[in-house]
This record gives sequence, structure tokens and C-alpha cells, in this order.
Amino acid sequence: MDIRDIKYFCAVAEEGNITNAARKLHIAQPPLSRQVKQLEDELGTQLFSRGSRRIQLTEAGRLLYERATHILQIVNNTVQEITDLTSCLTGTLAIGTVTTSGVILLPKWIKKFNADYPGITYQLFEGDSYQILELLDVGVIEIGFIRGDFDQETYNFISLPSEPLVIAMNQNGYICGDSPTHVRWDELVDIPLILQRRYIKLFQEHCGQAGFTPQVICTSNELIQDLMWVKSGMGVAPMPQSAANILVDCSLVYKVITEPTIMSRTAMIWEKKRHMSAVAQHFLGLSRNKYTFDI
Repeated sequence: MDIRDIKYFCAVAEEGNITNAARKLHIAQPPLSRQVKQLEDELGTQLFSRGSRRIQLTEAGRLLYERATHILQIVNNTVQEITDLTSCLTGTLAIGTVTTSGVILLPKWIKKFNADYPGITYQLFEGDSYQILELLDVGVIEIGFIRGDFDQETYNFISLPSEPLVIAMNQNGYICGDSPTHVRWDELVDIPLILQRRYIKLFQEHCGQAGFTPQVICTSNELIQDLMWVKSGMGVAPMPQSAANILVDCSLVYKVITEPTIMSRTAMIWEKKRHMSAVAQHFLGLSRNKYTFDI
């Protein structure tokens, strides 16, 4: 399997039929069909289930497509990095970010960076911190915005402001805590919790110290999804304080967790051993010296 095989496979997967994919690739249909069949024979598995009008990916095909898009991104990044060595500052900056940084902080920085370097284009990837680290490790992105701990032997970083963990709740549904701004751990007893997976251990420990087992009704990796569950009245959800800026809704209330307060740490990170493109180096340089870190 070579790069051409991967490009052909991705084109068929994205177009949903051989004819459109061949047109997109500017090749004839029969050679493309043969190429796809040879790839399936090489891998020893069926990549597409073929219908009368549209072909769909099998489970193996979906796995290959996920990896193939990453491979093509790495190839494109490498070509761009080589081009950057002998040209002015143009190209693409690939960044991965958790939701709160991607929605609140990053657009401000990109706007300033774009004013200085209007020839740059951007590729943004959103996910939880574990997904962002994986994208860094395989070379799909150059810079990641994450929350929580990471290996400081592997990654360089710029620390961003920490912020307290809050509980999002719907004032027409579940409300916990007597204070209008704060909620204690023991006031979460018997309250349905919608937890991001990275908070499960944290809540088990602190609720246990408060003398009860947390009532978890849903676990997820998606902050916006959690907010929608809260809005529907399903329960309450912990999240960084800046999440209050993501979904503006008068029915939603955010209270800081106290006794103890938990701080959420955010960092911009990049791999120590990786060669950084000229675009990424300029972005990091300006991030250190010019941009403000207000969340």
C-alpha cells in the first residue's frame, strides 16, 4: 500500500461511488476500480459494501479511512515544511484543541496572527485532551491546547491561566447549593451527574470524602453535549468556568465547586523532538511575546 493507494481509497470513501471519485482524481473509472480491488486483496478484507447506487465503508474500511486521513495530513504537512524552508511565510498551521480553548481563546489568537501573516491557512481539530495528544504524537497537528496533566519530558509547553471547576445546572431543573455562586461537594448528594470521563476519578474521590457515592447518569467526552443534557434538565455537569461563555442561555447557572475548589489547568504544548514548521515557530514565538492569555 502506497500513498497513491491511500489517496484513491480516500477519494472513493468520500465520494461514495467510483464514478465521482474517478472524476475527482482525473482518472478513468476502470483503473480506479482495479486499484481498490487490489488494495482489498492486499489487506485481505473488504473495505466497501457495494450497493446499487452508493458504496459504503465496512468496519475495516472505516478504520483504514481514519488512519489514511491522518497519513495524508502528515504527508501534506511534510511537503509544506520543506517548502517553508525556501519560501516566505506561507502555508498551513494545524492545531488541535479542547472545546473551551477552541471556542474562546484560540479565535482571538488566530485573528491577531492572521493580521500579521495573512497568507496562512489553518486546519483545526477538536477533541478531548487524550485525542489531542494522539494527534500530536502521530504528527497530524503541530500544536495542541489541552487540559490536565501531560508528560513534560516529551512536550514543550506554555502554561495558560488556570480556572476553577464549576457545576452547570438548569434553574428550571436540578439546582444544588444554597449559595447563588458556589456549591460544596456534599451538596451534590443524590444529584444526577453528567461527567466527562476525565472527571470520574476526581468525583469518586471527593464525593467519597464528603460521605456519599456520586450518582452518575452519563459519561462523555463532549462538553457541548454535556451542556445540552443540562439544558434539557437531565442533571448537572462539571466543567471549566470558561464553558459558561460557550452556550449563553438564561436558564443555565454555573456555580464554583468549593471545599475544596478544583483548578483546571490549561497548556499549549508541542513535541520537543519534532521539527516545527516555520509557520508553527512564528505562532509559538508570538504566543510567548505578544498574545494575552485571558480566558
